[in-house]
Amino acid sequence: YVVGPAIGGLIPAYETSRHLGVPAIWVEREGGEFRLRRFEIDQGARVVIVEDIVTTGLSIRETIDCLRQLGAEVVAAACIIDRSAGKTHVGVPLIALAEYEVPAYPPDRLPP
Repeated sequence: YVVGPAIGGLIPAYETSRHLGVPAIWVEREGGEFRLRRFEIDQGARVVIVEDIVTTGLSIRETIDCLRQLGAEVVAAACIIDRSAGKTHVGVPLIALAEYEVPAYPPDRLPP
C-alpha cells in the first residue's frame, strides 16, 4: 500500500501507487488524530507513506502510529520536499526528492 496523510499527501500518494501498481489509501484527521476512515488495510501489510512537504515530520509520525495500531508494517516514508534538509526523523527511512533548510519561527519570534 501507499498511504497519504490528507490533504497534502493525497495526490503524491495516489500517483506513487499508480506507478508502483499497488493500492493507494489515505488517513484523515478525526477528533485530532489520523484515522483510516474510508478504507481497510490487511494485517501485516507493508506500507510506504507519501507526503508533499515535510517540515517537522509530525503528520508522518502520526500516520505511522495510526497504521501500526491497525497492524500494518510501515517500511519507509517519502516526500517531495523535506524542509528540514534531512534533520527530521520519523522512525522509518525518509526519502525526499528535494531538501531545503527553511527556518521555522514561533509566532512571537518572527524576524523583522
